[in-house]
Amino acid sequence: MTMPHQVGCDPSAARRTGTSSRLVSLVALVAVAGVTLLGVQQMPTASAAPLAAAACPAGPPNGSPAGPPAPSYDLGPEPSGSGSYGPEPPKTTDAAPKPSQTNGYGSNSKTHGYGPNPSSKPTQSPKPTTIVTPVGSSSTAATTSSSASVNPTGIPSISIPTTFASATATGTAASATTANSTAASASTATTSGYGSTTAASATTASTTAASTETVSTVTASAASSSSAAATTSAASPTAASTASTSSASSSATDVASTTGVSTVTLTTAATNVPAPTNAPYTVAYDERAFTINGKRKLLIVGAIHYPRSTPEMWPELMRRSKEAGINTIETYVFWNLHEPERGQYDFSTDRANLPLFLKLAHEAGLFVSLRIGPYVCAEWNYGGLPIWLRDDPNSKFRTWDPAYMDAMESFVRKAVAVVEPFLPRNGGPIMAMQIENEYGNVIHWNDWHDREYLKWSINLAKSIDAGVPWFMCQQDGTKELIVGCNGFYCDNWIWGNHKNKNDPNTPAMFTELWSGWFQNFGEPRPLRPAEDLAYSAARFYVRSGTYVSYYMWHGGTNFGRTAGNRITTTYDYDAPITEYGFRHATKYAHLAQMHQVLGKYADVIVDNDINGPPGSGDYETHTYGDTSTPNSIVFLSNNHKFDDHDMEFDGTWVKVPHRSVTFLVRDTADGNKWKAVFNTATIQKTTNSDLSSPATAPVHIPLANFASHTEAPGIWNASLAITRDGYHAEQLSITRDKTDCMWYVKEVDNDLQRESGTIYIGNPWDVIHSFIDGVYIGRSESESHDGNNGFRLYAREALEKAGKPTNGKHTVQIMTCASGLFNYGNNFENEKKGLLGKDYVSGQYFSEGTWSFQAGTLGEYMKVFDPSFADNAASPFWMTASNATLPINTPLTWYRTTIPKATIQAEVDKLRARADKEIDHPMLSFALYTGSLERGEVWVNGHSIGRFDNSVKSTWSNKCNEGCDYRWDTTFNVCRTNCGKPSQEYLHVPADWLLNNGNADPQITLFDQRGSDPRTVYLVPLFG
Repeated sequence: MTMPHQVGCDPSAARRTGTSSRLVSLVALVAVAGVTLLGVQQMPTASAAPLAAAACPAGPPNGSPAGPPAPSYDLGPEPSGSGSYGPEPPKTTDAAPKPSQTNGYGSNSKTHGYGPNPSSKPTQSPKPTTIVTPVGSSSTAATTSSSASVNPTGIPSISIPTTFASATATGTAASATTANSTAASASTATTSGYGSTTAASATTASTTAASTETVSTVTASAASSSSAAATTSAASPTAASTASTSSASSSATDVASTTGVSTVTLTTAATNVPAPTNAPYTVAYDERAFTINGKRKLLIVGAIHYPRSTPEMWPELMRRSKEAGINTIETYVFWNLHEPERGQYDFSTDRANLPLFLKLAHEAGLFVSLRIGPYVCAEWNYGGLPIWLRDDPNSKFRTWDPAYMDAMESFVRKAVAVVEPFLPRNGGPIMAMQIENEYGNVIHWNDWHDREYLKWSINLAKSIDAGVPWFMCQQDGTKELIVGCNGFYCDNWIWGNHKNKNDPNTPAMFTELWSGWFQNFGEPRPLRPAEDLAYSAARFYVRSGTYVSYYMWHGGTNFGRTAGNRITTTYDYDAPITEYGFRHATKYAHLAQMHQVLGKYADVIVDNDINGPPGSGDYETHTYGDTSTPNSIVFLSNNHKFDDHDMEFDGTWVKVPHRSVTFLVRDTADGNKWKAVFNTATIQKTTNSDLSSPATAPVHIPLANFASHTEAPGIWNASLAITRDGYHAEQLSITRDKTDCMWYVKEVDNDLQRESGTIYIGNPWDVIHSFIDGVYIGRSESESHDGNNGFRLYAREALEKAGKPTNGKHTVQIMTCASGLFNYGNNFENEKKGLLGKDYVSGQYFSEGTWSFQAGTLGEYMKVFDPSFADNAASPFWMTASNATLPINTPLTWYRTTIPKATIQAEVDKLRARADKEIDHPMLSFALYTGSLERGEVWVNGHSIGRFDNSVKSTWSNKCNEGCDYRWDTTFNVCRTNCGKPSQEYLHVPADWLLNNGNADPQITLFDQRGSDPRTVYLVPLFG
């Protein structure tokens, strides 16, 4: 096989030297208002002697590739964290050269093994008899339904025959109500430690006392905190250590009072993130499913992206996922988060702590499907690609380009090295890995560079002996790796592209089942009905799929500047677990019921071949197992879009609603009669408590007593500015995406009394704020370009109103602000922001000449949003103002205020008693109502909670559908709500970010580019 880029070759080997390792920082373990705050801990590393890296050929080499290299276990130097703006920083040396490694990729046989001694294909049960659905009379049909009652978790219990009760794992008190939901994985728990129905441990690792400190915080319910901390599972391999951790943690926390502001003594520890303690196990696959130690596994997967929630939220997210029958967590690995500068890695700081995330999944008894990419799309800024890739102006991304491939290979190997302790050979939870992402959507098959890059990516994965299968998604026609499908529906794909274009000896993977859709600013909120989501998942399992991943299971939040171009800060995705970490009442409960049945009959499904029509007709019957015995399950599918249908199986008639699947099993308690135990369209409507929604929450905490600062137009620090002659610079070449905004400043000798007296800006992206001689002229959005993608600003009129001369020389000051970088497609190297067209002042061309550029704002540079910011008394940044003098609707204005922690405590206490009664294991969070804010960013105690943009109201070509019908074909064009309002009025404020700030009152800082009235903003406590 021709291999276009030798795996392990190094186009820049001459500049790569040395090895290094990094230590992971520590954050204390504390309990705040019902939220367990988990420490960021030290990651053990190993090292390997560096070997010289071979130079890359100029093009695809002929013949066999050189020996494949192994990952280097160094973790690189500490990131600089300077965050400064200005000229491009010098390049740093990369990590260690890559040593060689043997190829551990499985053979192309029916069973593909990874790790020591993979077992052979499991013994098959006898094939069932083919079932033909008769055409029956509707007059004889009877509607079958299962009774349901609501328990405190919000998951209605369903009556399932007790045939497989002995296979049900014993759950903890926290998840006893759904102990049956993952019964099928109980056998796995005895071999690999995953699949038991234990709730996630509320602690992270054993804690060693090192120092203590006293802080003021809002207290949690003592009973809730201690209960959560003590929850362990006998099936978990880390139960003993976790239990001791809980005890030590509880004893270290002294809750002085449950009212008012309490004093909590914290134990700060310098501890490791220990490797899993399970015995090693093997992961393999055959044509039906992934196998664990030779046993097939039905995988019910939930996507949770670790940077889109805080580490303190992770344990409860995993507990709630496990409670609903999820047995695997899927996540991308975000390249630009972990390698912000070339060769400088961060796998430890706050939301970048991937090892901690994996450890918590391990403790919860959950597998992990790790999508390394490293291009991820995901509506994430630049699709996860680091901005420093642009340092080479000749480089092309995601195609045959040695510079890009070298950078990609270095990161992929680094990521695998970091997660080494969590691989199956070390008893860890990772069971599969992905290389690249949706490349089939953008590949140019007639382009040699794209074809060879695809081959190279596949061979890169195959060369890394991680002991797990590698897969791709949206890459039909690739036979060397497993290929998955992304979409709203993928059941037809199984018997179409998958069986005909991909390796038929690989399992069918639904790598992304879209639970909703993302949202752009200016668009209404997209929804997907629970009935349709369950139908899509069921159809994939029914038609022989054994891996379904809900994208997203918990969408979370695009904190900071991580959102892609014009993507909202919320990434809720209408997922079963909301942005705040709360259960989406109806959707979560409905899917949990389905998972309960699937989990109970998982072995029957995976150990038998499909018996039923491979094609997709209106009415279908599929069976698994020997239907003459209780060791079987039957699926009746009515795929008709509008008509209900009476369907019969073995003498039992069931009315199956349109576009739905009914699950039939034998009821041993009732003479082995067939019983309908679940239907995807028969849903028990439930609603979240009003405590869980910002729009209905009963308590609002107003913000007041603001200090303010309005940015002066133009250059704010000449020593950091860049001045040069020529055409005005593209923004990213100056800012390197360290900030959204940049100043363009130029002196012009144009008499504005001549011609139109206007300034014409051609093709700016994304937003501009324009001044002349310090006088605000106006703003413009990239969404409202004229026919030539430009804007006309009335400079003479603005100067006349300000009483300033219009003749002679003038200084033009233009701030351009990006709204994120695009995340999907190809040609990423061509992304541009700032002033991109031809510009004129009073009819005269002025795009060329002497320009000065300043990246960012003065407030960002001084980090005035950081609580540690010390103002200069002699020349203060912040100006204290009364309501009468507070600058309102003034562009480029900062606002800062604090909220007394005692006030927050009092308001939270008002809600806590209700929350304990109405919500199982209530979780505290907060939302910030953005009021009249227009466009900008918000920080809470120094943490950026993201961008806001209320400047454009939501519009849609189709009407919003408040009452969405699940029968409609679900695409992002269907089922929209909230038309006529701003796309996102509330920003997620994690409880730990708000409250974990020592004795100080929480500080909130706003920067509004367009100007607003901050007094319309308020804080909303939530429980869910």
